[in-house]
Amino acid sequence: MIATLRRWWASERRAFVLDVLLAWAIGLVSLFVADRVAAAENETVAIGAVALLIIQSVALTFRRRWPMVVYSVVGFGTVAY
Repeated sequence: MIATLRRWWASERRAFVLDVLLAWAIGLVSLFVADRVAAAENETVAIGAVALLIIQSVALTFRRRWPMVVYSVVGFGTVAY
């Protein structure tokens, strides 16, 4: 049992699962904050802003495989936002 857990902990699958969870968490928090800011200003969140936040979050899923591409996508999305 412990050997199986150690193999999983050291595996690429665990890293990918954690990256997906991180991306989802950051995406949900970003969308929540954007919604709260828009509500405070009596506006709605623009569809472009939502698309940028989703693209940035999805890009974070691949941060271990292509770090510079992810850095560029997130950086561009931040500037465009």
